[in-house]
Amino acid sequence: DNYHYLTDEQTKLAEKLLSSRLVSEHIESVKQGHLAHGDYSLEHILFHKSFYSGVIDFGDAKIAERGYDLSYFKIKHRDYYEFLHAGYLSMGRAEQEVEIDVSGFLVGIRILSSAARNSQSEKNTENKLLKAFLEQLHIVAKI
Repeated sequence: DNYHYLTDEQTKLAEKLLSSRLVSEHIESVKQGHLAHGDYSLEHILFHKSFYSGVIDFGDAKIAERGYDLSYFKIKHRDYYEFLHAGYLSMGRAEQEVEIDVSGFLVGIRILSSAARNSQSEKNTENKLLKAFLEQLHIVAKI
């Protein structure tokens, strides 16, 4: 089994960040919720002739902070995030990158805990999510 769990040091850093002022201020700043897809990922984006044509599967839709879907996408599809973010910027929509990073840290915890509880979860997927979460953990730790 090649699944890598968080080291003690990574766990302590995550716990420290969870109780940090940065995270609490982020949570407090979410005064007005926005409709979020909930699990915005490549599997739910439709393309036609290499162009975005729609989004499907709103089964996990929720009220969340403004950058939630970008944060979720960044954790799930880190390699494609810059393309999505560039698209948002070209439409004049710009969430603060710090907010997306902090939200991504919190989203990563939720996704990883869900994958860990799901006995059907594939280890490759878990490893990819864990890697993305650890990258996000270190980004937020530097803020």
